[in-house]
Amino acid sequence: MRGGSILAYDLKGAAERLSSLDWIKKATIRRDLPDTVYVALEEKRPLALLQREGKKLALIDTESQIITESPDERFSNLVIISGEGAAENFPDLLKLILAQPEIASKITIAKRVGDRRWNLYTANDARIQLPEDDVAYALARLDKYQKTDYVLDKPVKDIDLRYPDRIVLQSIEDNTPRIIPADFNL
Repeated sequence: MRGGSILAYDLKGAAERLSSLDWIKKATIRRDLPDTVYVALEEKRPLALLQREGKKLALIDTESQIITESPDERFSNLVIISGEGAAENFPDLLKLILAQPEIASKITIAKRVGDRRWNLYTANDARIQLPEDDVAYALARLDKYQKTDYVLDKPVKDIDLRYPDRIVLQSIEDNTPRIIPADFNL
């Protein structure tokens, strides 16, 4: 309030109002007498695009909270996630995916299946079926296979990693699944 007393200004109320804004994670306001008010803002960090009913996308942050119901094209590079429990469980999955950069750069969609496991999709529509448990091991196997055979760069429609002893590949050109024994020397 211009011209008013700095001591009369409601700092707590102002911080609460700022913190209620979509993009603000935390607002801190303090007085510096005789005539200055400092405002520090911590913004929410975008994590993914959450696809909900009707294919509508919402931008979520690293704490799985919706930032905005109307994300713009600046966020088109984020992974689209969907399915029951997707928002709550994606931060953990993302850490595992980012540990495998060869794979991370290819993933565009992550669908939560039955609130217990994930299917990942690449830009060329290959589906990667992850197991319910030991996702890190499954992704490490795929990463090793990607580095040797560039499997994610080939015309593959399905990569099943749900079995710990093998990878099952389904090519776009051939309907016969190819079974690759797991290499336990990761």
